[in-house]
Amino acid sequence: MQINNIQNGQSNAVYGVRSAVEVSEKEQEKVKEASEELHGRDEYIPSEKDEPIGIYAVSQDDEEKPKINFESPEKSDKEADDMPEKSAGYTSCTTNTDNVDREIKQLKEQVQQLSQRINSAEGKDREHLEKQLKRVQSELSQKDNDNYRRQHAVIS
Repeated sequence: MQINNIQNGQSNAVYGVRSAVEVSEKEQEKVKEASEELHGRDEYIPSEKDEPIGIYAVSQDDEEKPKINFESPEKSDKEADDMPEKSAGYTSCTTNTDNVDREIKQLKEQVQQLSQRINSAEGKDREHLEKQLKRVQSELSQKDNDNYRRQHAVIS
């Protein structure tokens, strides 16, 4: 059994225990010192804007719309002035929708021919031609739009 002595209003039951007032004062001093050190180091110093360090740069075209230019790091500035398209990484790309346009034109001609044949036909032939006309018209409505043209265009 352990008997604790109380002196000056403090208990000495555990070795090395200090009063809460002493501990909090020392901790407060440490916090103040730490905040003073950080305060001196943590400040914003504005600088001038540098050139973009990446290989892309934003500029404006003739219509003053933003465009992105590719800057090749291998070429020197003189070569870039001599051949701006090749040094800037531009490549030529064409989209050809001739095949799709030709297909749509054939479908429209089929619709015309079938409608003419329906006018002159009678009986079962007329019913058969009307079914064909509906099928061709639905195919034409699916293919005669911008999404179909984009999906089936030839890019070179």
